[in-house]
Amino acid sequence: MTRILLVEDEAAIRLALSRLLKKEGYEVETAAHAPEAIETLKQSFDLLITDLALGAGQSLTGMDVLHHARPEAPEMPVILITAHGNERLAVEAMKAGA
Repeated sequence: MTRILLVEDEAAIRLALSRLLKKEGYEVETAAHAPEAIETLKQSFDLLITDLALGAGQSLTGMDVLHHARPEAPEMPVILITAHGNERLAVEAMKAGA
């Protein structure tokens, strides 16, 4: 079964995406913020989906999660999601391996 780590600070969005992915047959672990995600990445996952902006007052972002994931699992696909993206962030994420 495909294992997905979903990182999203908004509880309602995290729950909705998790339910949708589980309904499609995926095994889903969730994290509400970057430090939790980085700790959870010690496990093995087939896919990482992370929000780019992980809440006001958080010192780490989804980009930090991506940078941490690359050495741990260089072949794992990573999808960054955001409601506030721009071209510069998209290019930076792709260069980092998303």
